[in-house]
Amino acid sequence: MKYESMTDAVFLQRPNRFIAHCERNGETVVAHVKNTGRCKELLLPGVKVWLQDHRGEAKQRKTDFSLIAVEKQTEQGALLINMDSQAPNKIAEEALLEGRIQLPLDHGEEILSVRREVIFGSSRFDLQVTTNQRIWYVEVKGVTLEDTVDHFRTARFPDAPTERGVKHIHELIAAKEAGYGAAVLFIIQMPKVDQFRPNWRTHRDFGFALQQAQKAGVAVLAYDCEVKVGEVTAANRVPVELSQTQCALWFSTEETQALLAELNDNDLQLLSTLHHGKAQEDSTVTQALMKRAARQLGFSQVCIERNEKGAPITNVADLHVSGSHTEGCCAAVASLYPVGIDAEPIGPLREKVAKRMYSERELEWLYAQPDKDEAFTRLWTLQEAYGKLRGIGLSAAKEVEFREENGQMLCSDPHITVKTQRQKNYLISIAESDSD
Repeated sequence: MKYESMTDAVFLQRPNRFIAHCERNGETVVAHVKNTGRCKELLLPGVKVWLQDHRGEAKQRKTDFSLIAVEKQTEQGALLINMDSQAPNKIAEEALLEGRIQLPLDHGEEILSVRREVIFGSSRFDLQVTTNQRIWYVEVKGVTLEDTVDHFRTARFPDAPTERGVKHIHELIAAKEAGYGAAVLFIIQMPKVDQFRPNWRTHRDFGFALQQAQKAGVAVLAYDCEVKVGEVTAANRVPVELSQTQCALWFSTEETQALLAELNDNDLQLLSTLHHGKAQEDSTVTQALMKRAARQLGFSQVCIERNEKGAPITNVADLHVSGSHTEGCCAAVASLYPVGIDAEPIGPLREKVAKRMYSERELEWLYAQPDKDEAFTRLWTLQEAYGKLRGIGLSAAKEVEFREENGQMLCSDPHITVKTQRQKNYLISIAESDSD
């Protein structure tokens, strides 16, 4: 997609969501803002912007300029971001026809045509894609919001609550159930993004709707863009992460300087009252990991305290955190659901402990495993993680049982999902409730 008659300016202010005051060649000009989103992290006084000059056009306009792009200062330097909310549909249409954006088509399925603004049910979808086998409905979302944690750039949508967006997602599910192809396509209007995630902090229901859509078979796709002055085109497919849970790990071989920068004076004051010596050092790292996990999930201003049982709690409604530390490893998790985490070095099998803590079926499974040290540790970390989730500690052994089905560990409590990952010589288990 190309723009004609581009000129640079300096952004001054945005009196309302439709117009911006900018300084161009020493004069203040009024520009139409082609994006009704908040864009507070982009439109900062003094930033360089690019305007489209309409004064040579025959059509009469209320403003002589349109604000098209803005330069954002990042760790990699100045980053040009397209802000035109009308651009993503055109970008998507061009890229689908040219093959730069690919739907998950069946074998032998080819795109024949793309139409704009097509009604289905009570919604008007952005694109209708006709192939030689079926019709696809595609909802396109433009993304201008991103944040960076540990040099990892995450694009997020939406930047403001969007009930209309949730409605469109549910209509896509209906289209899929009716036998049509269905996809939600995020056009990230900037280059070199590492990941796309829902903006859980701004509108959680949109994120949960995306999860529901993906489970129903709706394709959830994201592409970043190559952005130049006067031109923007779809570039690379970006991984999509829809989980409402984020884990953060640290091992003793890693530096802590950047990690501990997550902590503020309140964190340090709290930690000084909890432990001493090595335990306090590990608690400090774990506290920082919990804040990092929350920030990676999209929550930048998080205060973590302790409840009457000593468990960590946050100042954000329905944002839960948990931490664990053992010799050489600290782990933390943040989630929108109640959660618990435990990290332990693998083995060795302690048979007396196993017989005291594990049920007969768990013991039967343990002794059937080729690596009994790992199996013992897996059950232990799962019990610890569940105990932290419920706030009952090792009493969890009396409440729940874990079993393996089709290579996946399941909890006897149907409202709890569990997963375990192996990192180096450690097992890290997470237990999460399916609701508050």
